[in-house]
Amino acid sequence: MGISRTYEWADVLTLAGVNARSDKVPDNFFDGFGVLEMMQKAGNVRIEEAGDRIVEHLMVDDNDQAVDYSGFDEVTPHASEGLTTAEFQWAQVMIPVTISGRDLRSQSPKQVKQVWKAKMEQAILSLKDKINREIMLSDQSTAPYSEKSIAGFPLMIAETPTLSYAGVNPSTHAKWKNYTAGAVGAYGTNLLSAMQLAWIQCSRGRRSGIPTAIWTDPVGYQYVESLVSSKMYYVLSSNAQNIDMGSGDLKFKKIPVMYDMNLGLDSSGTKYKQYWTNTNYTKLHIHPDANFTPTPWVRPYKQDAICCQILVQLQLTTINRRHNGILYGITAS
Repeated sequence: MGISRTYEWADVLTLAGVNARSDKVPDNFFDGFGVLEMMQKAGNVRIEEAGDRIVEHLMVDDNDQAVDYSGFDEVTPHASEGLTTAEFQWAQVMIPVTISGRDLRSQSPKQVKQVWKAKMEQAILSLKDKINREIMLSDQSTAPYSEKSIAGFPLMIAETPTLSYAGVNPSTHAKWKNYTAGAVGAYGTNLLSAMQLAWIQCSRGRRSGIPTAIWTDPVGYQYVESLVSSKMYYVLSSNAQNIDMGSGDLKFKKIPVMYDMNLGLDSSGTKYKQYWTNTNYTKLHIHPDANFTPTPWVRPYKQDAICCQILVQLQLTTINRRHNGILYGITAS
């Protein structure tokens, strides 16, 4: 009877979504997870199939066939150039969830269901944190990251943007480069002017080119905030009871300045950086068959437990690198 009860409890655990196809991410699913929240609010989390890799069509150069003409002038057409494709390999992330046989046998179905819910919530939160961290840190080569990892900001918004990315060589396609400015130096002296130039170079005179967020680490955030606080003054009304000493909504030319606890130092290992990101041209693709999808519960061989895995297959892509940028080599003095 104990064995049959165990399997009844396992049936209780197969609640909505087990081994199911999901064509959407719930509203507010990524709230509180930095760049994931930003991507979802921008409407750039895409649930779609894309074969064994994701292919993005890029306009890496102009179509140079536009000509002036008059009346019956003859215009000879030529092959249209300036288009190519970038190919992004899927990344796969998995996390196991287990419940011991003792827990299954010693608790009521209601209690087991509560345990299941807590473990699933913990696993999904852990997955979202790992994905957010990989987007910020993964260059697919430096441990703990590899070619299996997400192709994160260190590749998309590289300190050295002349290296190939997504199968496209910037040496051949000059527009497939993000903006980069190194050796910024002392933030108090140089950071503001560096940010002003980054705004010009990333936006390139286009409203859609203006970056949608500036990401840095907590120290880098304090550097930016200190540039503002040194110029702040306060006007108190006659009935004022207190003073707010800071700003909870830090912006540069209307671009939110955000910090992420995962974001590390630049490649020097001692200096700070900023990522200027543009969600107008960036997408997070998630496969509908592995959209935080739990597998069926199974009993492992030689173990008194049941387990499942939660699967995510995804990748970060862009179709326009040059509207993103990086400032690095930022120092205290």
